[in-house]
Amino acid sequence: MVSRLLTGSVAPVIALKKGGLCKLTVESFKPVCRATLEWLLTPGQLAKIA
Repeated sequence: MVSRLLTGSVAPVIALKKGGLCKLTVESFKPVCRATLEWLLTPGQLAKIA
């Protein structure tokens, strides 16, 4: 889903592991979905925050 929103393709462009978290800003859904990756946190980074 993240790759689709960022590039329009289902090919993976980032490694989002189980338990990871990212923030996307969606600029538009039509005619083409466009989103920007704001930040990405790995499970290890989230564990250090908690």
